[in-house]
Amino acid sequence: MLATDPNSEHFPIMKLRLIPALIMALTMPLAAQADGLAFGQARALMQERADVLKMSAADIENQRYQIKDADALNGPKITLNAKQVEGRKDINLAYGLDGVKSNVISGIVGHIPPILDGLKPTISGALQGVAQRIPNELKIAFEEDISGPRASVEMMWPLYTGGAISAKQTAARAGLRKAQAEHDGAIEKLDAQLAQKYFGVQLARSVEKLRSDMLTQQERDLHRAKRFEKAGMIAKIERMSAQVNRDTAHRELIGAQTDRKIAETELADLLREENVGALDTPMFVVKNLEPLIEWQTKALNHNPVLKAIEAQRDQALQGVRAAKSAYHPQVYLFGQYNFIKHYLTISEPDWVAGIGVNFTLWDNRDRSARVGSAQSLVNKVDAAQGTARHEIKKLVEI
Repeated sequence: MLATDPNSEHFPIMKLRLIPALIMALTMPLAAQADGLAFGQARALMQERADVLKMSAADIENQRYQIKDADALNGPKITLNAKQVEGRKDINLAYGLDGVKSNVISGIVGHIPPILDGLKPTISGALQGVAQRIPNELKIAFEEDISGPRASVEMMWPLYTGGAISAKQTAARAGLRKAQAEHDGAIEKLDAQLAQKYFGVQLARSVEKLRSDMLTQQERDLHRAKRFEKAGMIAKIERMSAQVNRDTAHRELIGAQTDRKIAETELADLLREENVGALDTPMFVVKNLEPLIEWQTKALNHNPVLKAIEAQRDQALQGVRAAKSAYHPQVYLFGQYNFIKHYLTISEPDWVAGIGVNFTLWDNRDRSARVGSAQSLVNKVDAAQGTARHEIKKLVEI
C-alpha cells in the first residue's frame, strides 16, 4: 500500500525495525518496472561501489588465507641449507700405555708352552725390560682443516604441541566467521542508509509537491482577496493576511526544495552518481506486524553484531587454550641428510633422524599470567555479548 501521509508513524517504524526484513521484497525482479531507478537496482549499484564492502571482503579473503596457513602447521617443515665453511680444528689425543704393556706381557707369557715353563721368568724379565723403554703415554696431536662447502636437507615434524596448533587453527576459523559477520553488518548498515535516503528522496519530493500546491492555492486566495478588497467586499487586513499566508507558503516551498536537493545529493553520493532521476519503488506502509517477541528472537538469531561477538569469544577461548599449551611438552620428529660428505668432520654425520621431546622447566615469561590474561579477554567478550543482546532487544522494541 502506498504511503499517502508523509507524517505517518509507520514510516519511521519501518526504517528502524523492518528494513532488513523488507530487503528481499524490495529487490524482486524488476522486469515490469519503468525506466527509473528501482530500489533493487540502487542496492546492487551501492554494493558494487561501496568501499567499506570492498574492505570487509578483503578481510574475509585475508582470513581464508590465514586458515590455509594454519592448516599447514600440522605438516613437516623441510629446509635446504647450503654454506661455505672456513676453519681449523686442533686435535690432541693422549693414551695411557701402562695397562696395555702389562696386558701384552701377560698375554705373551701366558701363551708359552708348558715345556718351556722354566724359561718363563727369563722371558718375562726380558719383556719387562723392553716395556720400560716404551713411554707410558702415547700422544697424538694434529690440525684438521674443516674448510669446505656444506649442503644438507633438514626436516622437523611436530607431533604434539599441547594444543597450540589446533588452537591457532580454530581461532583462524573463528576469525573468518567474525570477518563474515562484520561484512554482513556493513551490508545491513548500508541497506538501512539506502532505504532512508531512497525513500527520503521520495518523501522530500512529495513534500515539495505538496508545498508547491499549497503555494498555488495561496496565490489564488491572494488574487481573490485583492479583487474582493478592490470591490470593497473585504477589509485591507484580510487581504494582508492572505498576503502573509502566500509569503509563508513561498518560504516553505523554498525550504522543501532545499530539503529535496539535499536528499537527492545524499542519495547520489551513496550511489556514487552525479544526480538522481526517477525512483520507481514507491513508499509503502506495512501492516499486521508479527508480535514483538518474534522480532526480538529473529534479531538475536540473525544479528551480525552478535555473530561477530560470538566469533570473538571463540578466538578468546582458543587464546586460553594456546596459553595453557606452554605447560605441555612438545614432541617432534627430526632428520638431516648431508649431500657433500667429503668435507665432513668426524663428528658430523652423513645422516641422522630421530624423535625429540622439548619440555620447558623454567620460562622467562610468566605462563600463568598469560593464561590469566587470555581468560580476562573471554570475560570481557562475555560482558560485551550480554550488553549487545540487551541493546538489540531494546532497539527492536523501540
